[in-house]
Amino acid sequence: LPTHQMISDAASKIQIHRICHHRWFFGQAAIDWFNKYDADHHLFVSDALMQELIRESGALKASSRKVVYDGFTLPYVPVQDDRLAARRELGLSEEKSIVLFAEEVVEQKGVADLIHAWHSLADKWREQAELHIVGKAPVGEEAYRREMERLADGLGCPVSFHGYQRNVDQWLIASDIVMVPSHGESLGNITLEAMAQARPVIGGDAGRVSETVVHNKTGYLVPPRKPESLAVALELLLESPRKRLQYGEAARRRCEEMFSLETHTQAVLSEYDRVLSKSPMAVHS
Repeated sequence: LPTHQMISDAASKIQIHRICHHRWFFGQAAIDWFNKYDADHHLFVSDALMQELIRESGALKASSRKVVYDGFTLPYVPVQDDRLAARRELGLSEEKSIVLFAEEVVEQKGVADLIHAWHSLADKWREQAELHIVGKAPVGEEAYRREMERLADGLGCPVSFHGYQRNVDQWLIASDIVMVPSHGESLGNITLEAMAQARPVIGGDAGRVSETVVHNKTGYLVPPRKPESLAVALELLLESPRKRLQYGEAARRRCEEMFSLETHTQAVLSEYDRVLSKSPMAVHS
């Protein structure tokens, strides 16, 4: 959107069709300023982002638009030997279930909810499983991470904080369950990365996560800001290795069908073909 304005104005004067791609949220004043020359068609990386933006801008709401999900090159599906090797390299238990959070440590990501949920689990689950939080706080917000560490300590809740890690894919391979208890976001690629590694995801039923995870099929969706619901979902997966495997396999299939690079490429080309098939556009005065 920020680069759309000048290019769209120039393209309209020489009758070139214009498609605007939206990846980030802006307020109404910014949307309408950047989009004042409009476009033939608007593409959004998620329905959550599209709904946020059209609520802000009546002009954008009236425009032709479509959701086209991002795609990425899917990794190979890890097998049990890969999982054990990753755990050895990371120094993780080979016997316990590994529950992973791998995003920025900020309030919006539901870190406090996750810690409270972990604390409320029956003792046997915390003895048989480990919670690992991988990720750092953004610059200027480091106090929140320290607050979360104090929260876990104050609850007597065993949580391992690892900070920023370059090898998130290795952490995903080593994990059994991936947690994305977000309060709502328009992107959130860690959900797809976990699903591509055939890992079940427990996520907040809001924003992009709710478009990605299929409840009771590839994982669980729970209401945001509800630690008790997170805990129930966690127990359901911790007590059933078979269900974790089943949901993980379904998650990988969903990635192959909807979020692969090939699927994304074909969807984008289809939208461009649809716009190009329209009659020549009128020259804007």
